[in-house]
Amino acid sequence: MSFKSHVSMDPSGALVQWGNLSVPMCQWPCVACGLKGRLGRVVALNLTSLNLVGTITTALGNLTYLRLLDLSLNHFHGIMQPELGNLRDLETLVLGHNSIQRYIPPSLMNCSHLVVISLYGNMIQGEIPSEVSSLHNLAYLYLDENRLTGKIPSSIGSLVSLKVLVLQFNNLTREIPTEIGSIVSLTHLSLGFNQLTGTIPASLGNLSAMEQLPPPHPLLLLATSRWTERWKKC
Repeated sequence: MSFKSHVSMDPSGALVQWGNLSVPMCQWPCVACGLKGRLGRVVALNLTSLNLVGTITTALGNLTYLRLLDLSLNHFHGIMQPELGNLRDLETLVLGHNSIQRYIPPSLMNCSHLVVISLYGNMIQGEIPSEVSSLHNLAYLYLDENRLTGKIPSSIGSLVSLKVLVLQFNNLTREIPTEIGSIVSLTHLSLGFNQLTGTIPASLGNLSAMEQLPPPHPLLLLATSRWTERWKKC
């Protein structure tokens, strides 16, 4: 209910039933609950493309069984709350195409199970946290179309599971780290439309899995995920 109280506009009425005591929480639209050890616990919130207007509540940090959070293609503004770092089971975080500002909270690097981070199309500032290297399961990182500055951290080269790295349309500076050439699983790399300097590192020639096709859109990734059937509630 705290989430709903931070939404000022819900034109499709997607959240009307939220808080209705006659309807079990696990049957609320856009909510999926777990099974077995997570029975009755919220494991997925899919609120994409609902034209919601509001801010991201700190109370999301209390959903400690959450595995998927998708607020993309809405009109959320304000900041990414540090409390998101409490979601230690989180695997998929999709906040793309909103108006989120300020910085990527360092606490997010506590979410060691993250596979997908998609923050494209916001107004996020500051640098990419070097602690991103702690996300050993990360396979898809979309930070494009923001206002990120500073250098690309060399520690990103330790993300051995990374397949897609999209950083284009920011204000990143300095050289491309040679360490990116160590990510042999990488299939898509987009660094254009920044203020990078220097030459292309020879180490990028080690990326034998690279494909010429554009990187897959985050929403296409989610459409093929194991949460698809549960999303049909919305």
